[in-house]
Amino acid sequence: MPKAITLPATLSWGILVAAIIGMLLNGPNAVRVFQHATDTSQMSEYVPLAVVKLLAVAFIVVGFVITLKIPRNAVGWSFIGVGAGFGVFSAITDGMVLAELPGVAHSSIWNSIVGLPDFLSLFSLVLMLIALQLFPDGRLLDSGRIWVGVAGFTVVSGLLGAVSQGANEFAVVPFLGDLPSDYRFLHVGDTTQQVLQASVSVAALIAFLGTAASVVVRYRTGTPELREQIKWVALAAVAVVIVIAIDVATPHHPLIDAVDGVVITFVPIAAGIAILKYRLYDVDVLISRTLVYGPLTATLAGTYTAAIVFFRLVF
Repeated sequence: MPKAITLPATLSWGILVAAIIGMLLNGPNAVRVFQHATDTSQMSEYVPLAVVKLLAVAFIVVGFVITLKIPRNAVGWSFIGVGAGFGVFSAITDGMVLAELPGVAHSSIWNSIVGLPDFLSLFSLVLMLIALQLFPDGRLLDSGRIWVGVAGFTVVSGLLGAVSQGANEFAVVPFLGDLPSDYRFLHVGDTTQQVLQASVSVAALIAFLGTAASVVVRYRTGTPELREQIKWVALAAVAVVIVIAIDVATPHHPLIDAVDGVVITFVPIAAGIAILKYRLYDVDVLISRTLVYGPLTATLAGTYTAAIVFFRLVF
């Protein structure tokens, strides 16, 4: 008897299809931004945008697989949320860059949402930390209230970051530098803004350290089988903390952003290794569907690549 189609499965498929459609619709914009970067020798500015696109695909695909296997596991939906946040961030940033190019019809809509990418990246990072704290069973560690506190502090650090961004009159956009942000909802003095930014840096560092500690403790206290399953995720979490610490301690630079993005990509890759190689989430059943998921992932990446090439040739 065929298995009934459930609401979570329908939602997962719907999100995946929406992601594919979104990438196809954004294909022409992505190509033109790439051409602009090539023509103006600004590839260092373009690389972070390309990495964000990779992040979006990786998180959505892994989240899709998890939600299909265990719909009640919050890790899968968190991964999908992270991917969606990065995907929308990328699309909006492409649009804003194009709106400022010579000979392109300018739309006021980009002025009204210029601060949104900063909030989306913040949302995605906070959700990624929560997903790591919940990995792999969708629950926090049971040893006392400390890990509930870490999760709560992670959310608070995200809210503090949102307040800091809301007090900042400028948003940083690749290629364009600092642009006036209409998302400013809190008007404070320079000293207060500096205090907010310093507080966000410290809070973010603590949240990342707490997340890495959570994954490492789960690894050290787990069964031998669990250790095999999550060791790569633990390594990825530690690597993310290291690069974020370097990012916080050094001046902003596009290449540092690109390195951050590449290292963050290790998180969904590590989760994928745990799923495929170490039989996480009942991988025996998953392997039986490899003929579906493998081509699906390849189709997702291949379709996007083909669209980029096609639009580059046409436009």
